[in-house]
Amino acid sequence: MKNYAIARIKKHTSVKSASYLVNHHLRLAEVPNADPHKAKKNELLHQVDDIQGFLNDVPKGSKKNACRFVDVLFTASRFDTRQQFEDWKKASWEFAKKTFGEDNIALAVVHRDETTPHMHIIFKPVNPKTQKLGAGHWFDGRAKMQKYQDSYHKAVGHLGFDRGEPGSRAKHKTIKQFYRDISLAQQEVQAFNKAFHLIEQEVKNVSLWDRFNPTKLHQRVRAHLVTAYSSAKKILLAKQVLETEKTNQKNQELLEQISAVKDKLEMVTGMENPTYVDLEKFKAKIRVLEPTPAERDPKEGAPAPQPPKNSPLRGLGGESNQVARPKI
Repeated sequence: MKNYAIARIKKHTSVKSASYLVNHHLRLAEVPNADPHKAKKNELLHQVDDIQGFLNDVPKGSKKNACRFVDVLFTASRFDTRQQFEDWKKASWEFAKKTFGEDNIALAVVHRDETTPHMHIIFKPVNPKTQKLGAGHWFDGRAKMQKYQDSYHKAVGHLGFDRGEPGSRAKHKTIKQFYRDISLAQQEVQAFNKAFHLIEQEVKNVSLWDRFNPTKLHQRVRAHLVTAYSSAKKILLAKQVLETEKTNQKNQELLEQISAVKDKLEMVTGMENPTYVDLEKFKAKIRVLEPTPAERDPKEGAPAPQPPKNSPLRGLGGESNQVARPKI
């Protein structure tokens, strides 16, 4: 499996956002995805006395809308040994000083309290040729970005890291987007479990009246199935997102919950290991919540709708009833 060296940048045109980033990088604010017990492993490589003042000191002649500072991230897919990590840390820091200019760097830290170790660097993009703000000197256009990526790989590639595909248009999620997706997935898991519990209760508490007139029971079960289907579809899509990211303990727990959801879906749909595509096919079998004309008037003689084959919901009424009669 390839082990990529990763270098990302985020340009900021306002110094106001620096306050949040500095608090995050120095762990002065709570970081949900960081383990506080590992905070002592973090390292401060460099810090100017007054970061905010340093970034507010704009060279004369700079444009008003110029990039005020750049937040840089260095990391890798994984670190196989402690020595590889230490060598990567040294090489990345030397690359940063040489590339951005040590005098331009406001803050440099290494975080080891998250899933994968990484380095954050905040620097003021003073163009060495013009002595004015100008992040374009390093990152203006695809050609310069590719050159920047090439130079970083040259600095750390000899340590066993691969170069990403040149010209790739892959997009990366922000930390905020990633944790928002996790939060939504957790909500959908709860909604699915509630709907499935209600289905189980409906099946468990089938009354004698429901056996003679199953129409309303079918309607109630369908309502819960629609809710479960809607949540399950979103959960399975979230699973794809989580499995493409390095999973920490919280992510792993959520994946285990999603696995339990899939087990329940097998029971409801009668499908083995149902996928998102399977759920789309199953959607047609759920049907709309409104009862059909035949259900409104049993005299028309149309058979009551049945859940999919092999589903525990089959046989809630009619001659095919296989549910044990309740004790009276």
